[in-house]
Amino acid sequence: YLLRHFRELMDQYKVKIPKSIVQVLAACPGDAVASRKELLVATKNILNTEFRQGFYDQIQMFLDEKVLIGTGRAAYETLRPLAYSFLAELVHHVRSALNHNQFSLIIYIFSTNVHDPSLSYVIKTTSVRLLANLVESIYHKADMKDEEKRQLLVRK
Repeated sequence: YLLRHFRELMDQYKVKIPKSIVQVLAACPGDAVASRKELLVATKNILNTEFRQGFYDQIQMFLDEKVLIGTGRAAYETLRPLAYSFLAELVHHVRSALNHNQFSLIIYIFSTNVHDPSLSYVIKTTSVRLLANLVESIYHKADMKDEEKRQLLVRK
């Protein structure tokens, strides 16, 4: 709410807000499901504002499942759909700025989701769509060698 209606006042915090969210997620107890859920919902809403650019530098932290979802069993079972939906949206926004290692990790995470029987078809569909969109991003990546691109796109 504050970011939309008081954007001019909040502009000075564009970098601090995403860093703070990542710090709170990292410090949040692994089994604090309600707190993590609220934080993920709020963060997903921030991605729909101009403040999403602050998350671009934080992508590596969000790729760590322990930071994103937590370590508790209840958090793992409850938050994965929301967390992967958020992560897919974030990756969609930053895909042109990703490096080889990040692409590799993202492909691993979302291809694993496709084969996970405990996830809903909505998350599986989201994962497949993201992977399909990444193909074009990888293909057009100018700062990546052809061999690296091939390695990402063709797994044995």
